[in-house]
Order: sequence, then structure tokens, then C-alpha cells
Amino acid sequence: MLGPFCEFADRGADVGIVCLTGGNAEAEGEERERRGELVAAAAELGIAEVRFLDYPDPPAGETGRLFAPEIDSILLVAELRSVLTQPRETDLVITHGSGGEYWHPAHVLLHDHVLRAAKSLTHCPFLATFNAWSADNPLPQVSNRDDIANFSIDVRAYHARRLASLQRHATQGALESLVGFGIDQAHRADRHRILPGPDALMAAASPSAPTRAGPSVVQLSASDRSGGAAVAAARLHAGLREAGVDSRMLVAEKLGTDPFTERIHRIPAFSIRRFLDPVPMRLDRSEWFLWATCAWLPNPALARRIRQLAPDLAHLHGNHMGFTPIAMLPKLKVPVVITMHDFWAFCGAFHLEPPEHERFPEPYDATNRRADSGGIDIDAWVWRRKARACRDRKPDRNLPERVARPRARRSALWQDRRIGGAQCPQHPNLQTARPRLREGRLQPAAGQRS
Repeated sequence: MLGPFCEFADRGADVGIVCLTGGNAEAEGEERERRGELVAAAAELGIAEVRFLDYPDPPAGETGRLFAPEIDSILLVAELRSVLTQPRETDLVITHGSGGEYWHPAHVLLHDHVLRAAKSLTHCPFLATFNAWSADNPLPQVSNRDDIANFSIDVRAYHARRLASLQRHATQGALESLVGFGIDQAHRADRHRILPGPDALMAAASPSAPTRAGPSVVQLSASDRSGGAAVAAARLHAGLREAGVDSRMLVAEKLGTDPFTERIHRIPAFSIRRFLDPVPMRLDRSEWFLWATCAWLPNPALARRIRQLAPDLAHLHGNHMGFTPIAMLPKLKVPVVITMHDFWAFCGAFHLEPPEHERFPEPYDATNRRADSGGIDIDAWVWRRKARACRDRKPDRNLPERVARPRARRSALWQDRRIGGAQCPQHPNLQTARPRLREGRLQPAAGQRS
């Protein structure tokens, strides 16, 4: 892992090292010596900042068995979150592999907690691990066999600095012998669907990296993983970035690790919004209220972030939990595309309407209200808010799915508006998506789709 540190420092990145313990497992007074060794070793690599979290380093057992320090998981995650966000947000984290290199319990513990801390942040940094497994790894005994390497970095130019750094660890034995092994250092990047090369990793770590030229797009989705609309939006986002488009994804619930996907709300605010959005449907007394989205709560954080990004296009996907308020759409100063993954965009509050209860072909009023509803007609209230929004601002393009398209053309909201049926590029990653016919299934005939 020393090679990337040299590369980052030479490119002007702000690089730091965080150590879980102070190396205080052996003799009295050795902790101060080991701390000094790490600081000196870091200086050889061009790193000035070294932080110690001061967890005790348990001594090895009589048989040489290693142990992890006793920690409180919640407190350690909170401490790591603070490290990753102060004094400024971290762009890149490199940590131990999932196997702890040689199953060192402290390494495995730190790997797990670093990933938990990073993925809980609104701005999830780019995550990578070192000593990933590759067939030509010259040190397989310290490789993480469950982490398949997807890029490597040529470290020959840093041989002298790596050697000088390792020689500073006088109490750790002959570590400098490791420098002679191999040309490349293998790593694995934990990034959703995209396997980057060294240049992409360097760009993520460098605050002065040039911005991508060309159009910019913001994908708006309630989640990046939960539900078919979210998965489709995430695939489109990943495909656009691979194609060279500056795509960002803004979500309420972030479950993946893509660094260009931002969670707008912290967990308490997200939970409150998810609870409050369907509350008006209680007044409707409909048994379908769980399939409804009112989108009545304002979302100033989302509007503010869109203004900051100033994209060339905003692409709205499924609007579950009212992530994108209806009243916000006319106020966006950029072209808007809506992909209709269900019927919500041209209905009232409900995401689906059975054929026997279709209201959308006509304006919502008392004459076409559902028979199983009672109380206040919240479904019509939501429809009227959409009608006002459409009157004030027509989305520039609507891309309904095949099932929704004919219904959208018949709807009172969209029948006189621009509705397309373009296929969006998904750019599947053939490294992870390898379809194959199951044993016993018929082969497709010539000219037929499988």
C-alpha cells in the first residue's frame, strides 16, 4: 500500500494515516517508540499527518495467536465518521482487505468498521482495499483471497522511498525485504458496478483533479438500490458515467457505495419523511393508502443541492416517499425528464390503478372517485397539485415504461404533452453480469431473443 501513498503525495493530494492502536502490546515504553517509527515512516512517503485512535493493542497469546482490541462498535464507527469528515470530507479511503491480509483480527475489525462508517456518510468516499488477490501476486500468503483485484499500480518508481519507509520500523523486524517483491501492488475498489483503473483512483483522491467535460445530469430517485426504479436509475447513472457523461445521483436512501451518489437526508430526517408523506391518505380512508405518495413535504435540501450542481438536465425516477415534491418541479431552472416506472406521474396519489378503478383518463372529481374510499378525497387533492405543476412547467420529455405508455397517453394530465418511448442505455458491466442458459432449458431458435 506504500506505492499509492507516494503517488498521491506527489500529485499534491492531502494524504493522512489513521492507526487504530499505538502498538503498545510488547514491552513498557515501546508504544512511544513505535509511534515515532510510524511518523518517521510516513514522512519518508511525503505524509505529514498521522493520527492514532489509542485503542489498546492486545499482546499475542502463548501460541502466537493474535487478538483484536476490545472496542465498542457504535463508538468506533462514530469516531471513524469524525475522522472521515473533519476537518473536511474525505474523498478516498484505503484500508485493510476483508481477510485482514493474514486473518489478523485487528485488521478484519478495522476493515468492517471503516466500511460501516464510510457508507453511513451523506458523502460516501471512494473505498479501496489493499493486498487484493490476483493470480500473479508474489505474496499470496498475505493476500485477501476474497477480494479479487480489479486494478494494480506500478510502484517501481517509488522503490527507494518505500525501502526507506520500511526501514524506519526497527521494532517490526526486517520489513524492508518485502519491497523487492513484485512490480505492481494489487487493490480492489469497492465501487458500485464500475471497475476503475489507477487514474480514476488518483482522480478521486486529488481535490485538484480536473472536472469532466461535457453534459451533466442529475438523477433523482428515492433510493439507489431499493426497488426496480432505483436499480434502473443506478444502472443508467453508472452507464452514463462510463460513457463520459458527468452524472450525479441524489437519493433519500443510499445503500450502495458509489461516490457520485449522494444521500440528501440523514437517517432521522429520512425516517420522518417516510412516515409523514402518506399521513394525509389516512383522511382518504382508502385501503390502498400504503401504495400512495403525496409528495407534499418541501425538500429544501434537495432543491439547494440541485442549484449547487447546476446540471444540464434533471432526470426524475420513482418518487416514493415524496422525495421530489410536486411543488418543486415548476421551480427547477433546468430541463426535466420524467421516467414513469409506474403510474404515479399521471395518476393522483396512487402508484397503481386497477383497470376497473381508473380515474386518470378524466380530471379527478367526486364523479369518478373510488367506491372503497371515504372521507376527504386526498387522491384528487394530489392530482390537482400535479395539474398545477404541469400547467406552470411542462417536463421536457417523459419516458414511460412499455406498460405505462398507452395509459399515459390516455391520461388527463399527459394526453396533450410530449411522451416518448426512448430506450435508455444501461451499459451492463460484463465483468459481473454474465448471463447463461440454465441446464435443461431450450436454446433460442435462430432469429429469436433468448
